[in-house]
Amino acid sequence: MVSFASFWANSESLTELGTVIGSDVVNFGIQLAPPNRDPNNPEWFHIHVGPHIPSAARRYYVRYTWRGANTEQLIKKFADVDDTVRRLIARIEGK
Repeated sequence: MVSFASFWANSESLTELGTVIGSDVVNFGIQLAPPNRDPNNPEWFHIHVGPHIPSAARRYYVRYTWRGANTEQLIKKFADVDDTVRRLIARIEGK
């Protein structure tokens, strides 16, 4: 969880959300999707990386959805998914 808190530590938007709740808050994960695209679009992705609750200090929960019309490109994306997730987590952890 520390990694996510550090990643978003200087976010004014996150500070503003805390004022609504009446408490300091940190982000408990990250979700990525393409901007300005309907989730029902055939060319769409959603990646959710969050702390794994029982061992939030070093384990992550990952949910990955990627859609596209080109089957070959999708197969390549899924073949590289482990590396993609490792690289995302490394960036989140500041490595």
